[in-house]
Amino acid sequence: MFCNVFNINRLLLRIGLTGFIVKTSILVNFKEFIMRLQAILFFLLISFSAFGAELNFSEKVRYEVKVAKTADELENGLMFVHFLPKNQGMLFDMRGMSQVSMWMKNTYISLDMLFLDCNFKIVDIHQKAKPHSLEHITSDKNFCYVLEINGGEFQSNHLKIGDKADFNP
Repeated sequence: MFCNVFNINRLLLRIGLTGFIVKTSILVNFKEFIMRLQAILFFLLISFSAFGAELNFSEKVRYEVKVAKTADELENGLMFVHFLPKNQGMLFDMRGMSQVSMWMKNTYISLDMLFLDCNFKIVDIHQKAKPHSLEHITSDKNFCYVLEINGGEFQSNHLKIGDKADFNP
């Protein structure tokens, strides 16, 4: 029993939940704890199994992406993520939605947001979105998808507006 509690505490230390648990194991802020735990479990899920779709921008770069389709995936996105491996990201399927905007609430890493048309061509970009910002980020261009990648990768991978990706689900 002690080993299990010890291992759970070590796991909680590693995933940043120590501020939510006191020595008596009583949760200080249960609602926020559950939200963080859900986000962490979601990230673990996409980290270990859900990447598999690919966006290939010709010879420039290939991104492994998790496609966000469900309401929960679209709402949470990369919230509470502290690290995103290089050339991985999340692709938001926004087809059929109107007046879409993104934000960085509860997002710990800077992101580039690439707005893609229905043919996966980059039509707009928001670079290096600030972590935790409540600014609404959108595009005045027509788009069907938003690709979130690490902040700065748009520039470092020499991408530009007009580049087209091949999508392999």
